[in-house]
Amino acid sequence: MIDPETDPRQLILVSAYGMNEPSPWSLPEDVFHYVQVMLEGGQYRRNELAPAAVQLHSIHRYRGEVCNGGHSQYIGNVCPGPDELERIEVGLTAIGADSFLENFRAFRTWLETHPDEAETELRPAALDPLDSRLYALDEDHALHRLLKDWILRQPGFVVVPNADYPQRLKTLAEHNPLR
Repeated sequence: MIDPETDPRQLILVSAYGMNEPSPWSLPEDVFHYVQVMLEGGQYRRNELAPAAVQLHSIHRYRGEVCNGGHSQYIGNVCPGPDELERIEVGLTAIGADSFLENFRAFRTWLETHPDEAETELRPAALDPLDSRLYALDEDHALHRLLKDWILRQPGFVVVPNADYPQRLKTLAEHNPLR
């Protein structure tokens, strides 16, 4: 029998700090960190984690790479496959980020119709308007605000006291019965 207290398919753990920090990016960053620990330290596969947490992780990584160096940086650093792109699209739909979704779909269409260019060009000029649009849409961290509001409504969302958080993550990561 699966224990919901130790099953990462049902949990989204965040620290009290991540929950209570007023910045709009703090809680999404905490969920991103949680997923990273489960993927790397726990060797969980994405389909073994709470879908909402993995979708947030994918969206947060996409946004971070694009805001740091454009869609071309996202392509170069992440090499997104169909599953990753689908997670982002499903997540953006779930959080109601319609303008972000429209921009992402334009990027995804370009990526799927220009695979050679995506692979060989360092900075395709066709992506510049998509970069600019994402920067304008997210000027006030609108995407983080939507992610925060959405993740708070997810089942399995658990706030862990700061002092207990590192050990709880470590224990959960080590609990993976499949590795």
